[in-house]
Amino acid sequence: MDIPGLSGGPMGNMIGMVMQGLMPSIMGPNFLPGQFSPSQNMYDHRLAARNFMDRRTAISQATQADQETYFRQLRGMASLAGITMNAEQQASARRFAGDMSAIMPVLGDMNPELVD
Repeated sequence: MDIPGLSGGPMGNMIGMVMQGLMPSIMGPNFLPGQFSPSQNMYDHRLAARNFMDRRTAISQATQADQETYFRQLRGMASLAGITMNAEQQASARRFAGDMSAIMPVLGDMNPELVD
């Protein structure tokens, strides 16, 4: 984002980074900055935004489904070790499964082989 009078220099770059995040919330969801790269037009931009939101929705739904899977894996590992989980341990395992399901999409993007 290039704000006239603030381009260049470390302060201009920093303000540009901050404003890039703030401008959509200030202007509303139906407006976007009018500066596009030569290879991207408005339609491509909207299509990329829609694909991004579709991907976020799919990841969110998969995350919810994975929580139970991670909990069952933890319970199965405890069972293999001969440990019967009490209520406190089950609650702790559910919290851990929730944390893992939130972390896994990020880890999957950074290193898919590790997650697989």
